[in-house]
Amino acid sequence: MSTLYRIEIDIRIDNRMRTKVIQTAREDYRKSPFAWTLEDGKLVEISAEEFVVDTKTAFLELAESAFRSALPGIEPDAFRCGIAEPEFKMRSHEAGHQNLNSRKCRIRSGC
Repeated sequence: MSTLYRIEIDIRIDNRMRTKVIQTAREDYRKSPFAWTLEDGKLVEISAEEFVVDTKTAFLELAESAFRSALPGIEPDAFRCGIAEPEFKMRSHEAGHQNLNSRKCRIRSGC
């Protein structure tokens, strides 16, 4: 029997920090040996600039990378990232996941 755990982290950043988050995620992604996808049955490399296109995908990449580094034997189901609705920003906790982007984990070989 398995149990599903959900981890939530709220992060507030200003516009200046968005560039730093994206740059950091791209640097981390470039170190990854898993920057590949299948296209027409062939492995094709995905550049960091193609993969990490905005702040949301940057946070997803950093979260996935950190998780896999610390716990390589555990396969997460998915990571989600989104921008909270204005009313959510004013509250400390809100039920549900509105306006979230989700990404299934990349297939990793050799873990």
